[in-house]
Amino acid sequence: MPLTTPAILSALTGAWRLARFDRTGMEFFDRTPDGALNSFYAALVVLPAYALLLAIRLWDQLDGTPVLQLVTVEGIAYVVSWTAFPLALFRIAALLGKEQLYPGALAAYNWSAVVQMGIYLPAILRPPPACCRRGCPKRWSSAS
Repeated sequence: MPLTTPAILSALTGAWRLARFDRTGMEFFDRTPDGALNSFYAALVVLPAYALLLAIRLWDQLDGTPVLQLVTVEGIAYVVSWTAFPLALFRIAALLGKEQLYPGALAAYNWSAVVQMGIYLPAILRPPPACCRRGCPKRWSSAS
C-alpha cells in the first residue's frame, strides 16, 4: 500500500502530539502491520538531515578518508540504527504478550524520528552564543 501525503501528515501530527506528552497522538498513526512497514519511510524523510549532520560532524576528518569507505560505513550504521530497535521491540513485545501493540509502537517510534530531527537540526545549525565565540567564561571551563 503506497504511502500518501495525508498519511504522512497524520503520522507527523501524532508524533508531534506524543512529543508533547499527549496520549491522543497514537490515534493519528496507522497501527496496522502495513502502517508499521510504511513508517520506515520516515528513514527516507530523515536521511537528508542525517547526511547534513554527518557532514558537519566529520568535516574535519575527511582529509585522507576514502569517500566510498565513509559512505559505506555510515550507510550501514544508518540502516542498523533503523532496524536494531524495532527488532528488539518486537522481541520485547512478544515476551510481554503485547504483540498486538507492536505495529502502533513501531509506527510511533519511526515517525517520532522525523520530529526529533526537526528539533535537533535547527539547534545544531544555529550559531553559537556570543559568549562562546569569544571563548567560554572561566567558570564554564572544566579546569579550575
